[in-house]
Amino acid sequence: LVSMSIDSNMWTQLPFPSRDIVVIQLTGPNGRCTLFNIYNSGTSADMLRALVTYLETNILQIRNAENSYMIWLGDFNRHHPLWEEDRNSHLLTNHYLSEAQPLIQLLADCGMAMPLPKDMPTLEALAMKNWMRPD
Repeated sequence: LVSMSIDSNMWTQLPFPSRDIVVIQLTGPNGRCTLFNIYNSGTSADMLRALVTYLETNILQIRNAENSYMIWLGDFNRHHPLWEEDRNSHLLTNHYLSEAQPLIQLLADCGMAMPLPKDMPTLEALAMKNWMRPD
């Protein structure tokens, strides 16, 4: 959903070949920002492969000038010490670390940085009422 307070001439949805990723592009006086809302089921790497293919095909439309920006947000369902809280060390098995590696490589390849500090919670769990940070 896009706020109705944003002029509809200032944004557009870009087509993406998966229902698990929604892409919108905002344009304004400070440049262009492409937002990727990503859901990864956690059971396959299909989302990541689709994202790589899309970026390879459309990178000039996404980052075509110095003032072009890209933001990825969503639920990646991957566990890694770069973002996982220390109390969740039980999730940092070799299996989970191996599954996170392609995402970490893509983050590096695309020059992405995590803006929130590792241990900053962003979601209050409905059942337990504890604050957490979805992966």
